[in-house]
Amino acid sequence: MLQSLLDQASSCGCTYERDSFGNCKILPPQKTARWELQQVKDRWLLFVGGVPQANLYPEEAEAFLKRRCPRHLNREAV
Repeated sequence: MLQSLLDQASSCGCTYERDSFGNCKILPPQKTARWELQQVKDRWLLFVGGVPQANLYPEEAEAFLKRRCPRHLNREAV
């Protein structure tokens, strides 16, 4: 599931990085966007403006990315 989510993030232009514990952080493609997703064990913590907002299951994080990444949506519609 993790690799699938990271692949989806990459396909819509997001970048990701891993910390020393192996957890990932997904960053938006737009530099002005204020959100990021941080992996915490088997969940994803959504930060907006540096403030934690929601603790998401991987399926919810995937849905969030689909809504935020227009290139991914356009690719699915074809």
